[in-house]
Amino acid sequence: TYLFHGILVLYAIIKFGYDKVKPTYSGLLQSSLAVLGMGIPIYYLNKTFGTNYFIISDPSDFPLAQVFWNTIVPKFGEFGYAVSMFIFAFIIFNIIYLIFNTRKKKKR
Repeated sequence: TYLFHGILVLYAIIKFGYDKVKPTYSGLLQSSLAVLGMGIPIYYLNKTFGTNYFIISDPSDFPLAQVFWNTIVPKFGEFGYAVSMFIFAFIIFNIIYLIFNTRKKKKR
């Protein structure tokens, strides 16, 4: 899965590099809401079927998720862990947007 996710990121960077994609903050918000909209039912499906899509039911082998799990679950439970992962993803989306936005301003 690391290879697949890496290819997805590389594809987005290449498209952005050739000015085929112009990220907007409203697009970032829409993407975040889409992840949240998918994450809520996936959380409950994971609980029902014992799966781990979106890595929100168990940290699996992902080291950063294990840090979140060990920090958040004792205080806020598994649902708190899922919420913290969404917040973390939203922060990462913002950082990526800022990087792309800064690059776009330097091109002008």
